[in-house]
Amino acid sequence: MASILTGRDPVRHGAGGFASPIANLDKEIPSPISPDVATLAERLSEEGFETAAFVAHPWFESRYGLERGFESLTLETKRRRLAGMASAWLNWHTSSEDPRRFFLYLHFMDSHRHLRWTPQERHRRENFLLPKSAERALANAPGGVCDDRNAESCSQYLAYVRSIAEQLESLATVLKTLEESGQADDTVVILYSDHGEEFFEHGRFEHSFSYYEEMLKVPLIVRVPGEARGVVVDETVGLVDVLPSLLDWLEIPAPDGLQGRSLRPGAGGDEAPERAYLGEASLRKGDLALRGP
Repeated sequence: MASILTGRDPVRHGAGGFASPIANLDKEIPSPISPDVATLAERLSEEGFETAAFVAHPWFESRYGLERGFESLTLETKRRRLAGMASAWLNWHTSSEDPRRFFLYLHFMDSHRHLRWTPQERHRRENFLLPKSAERALANAPGGVCDDRNAESCSQYLAYVRSIAEQLESLATVLKTLEESGQADDTVVILYSDHGEEFFEHGRFEHSFSYYEEMLKVPLIVRVPGEARGVVVDETVGLVDVLPSLLDWLEIPAPDGLQGRSLRPGAGGDEAPERAYLGEASLRKGDLALRGP
């Protein structure tokens, strides 16, 4: 999240470090964003934007620096309440006498909860899948995960699919409010995931501890008013590109020292140079060191 909000990798923004070589997450907290590194919300605030964040992530607290630049910050774990609050904020913003340009940050966490669901909770979510949705999910399941329909890996996968569908439903509520309030035609919308998930494809079940494609290949969808839709970018891009891209579309100068670059068509010339992207994982006791590209 710090890399997304600063356009820099961890070495440059300073967040996520620990004092000891092997961190004890029960007793230690990671380092915050360096105070001399500006966040996206801070940069937009300088330009007069009204900034608000509605997040379910427990680390979005003052000790980490992720909240810097937001005029209002709402922490809520329930996705429907989170979406409802964000929608209410959009309606309030539209109804104000002289609405400023705004930056709304929305962060769901529901898909993480499948790691803690009991078998009963997983089966309940599986049952929420419509027959066609379940059929499509099984057809697209990662290799071997649902060879046995009753296996734990398949149960975890289907519950995860349902949780993603629930998040998309809540996101659709906010986007519908954006459209009905008349703000969609001049608002840039960026949808992304900070990481992927494994379902025993490589002997693991949980994120943050490997560099396989299941972890690194994430969606990045951008809607820019007035620009062509349905265009697929073939080149490799990274989440550090979110900040410089958004500032470029808004015609706001980007800070110096960014690792990310703008993805706006034509921003990098006719041929954008190839770049290496940094992936960072944690190690637990007994893990082998895994090195990414």
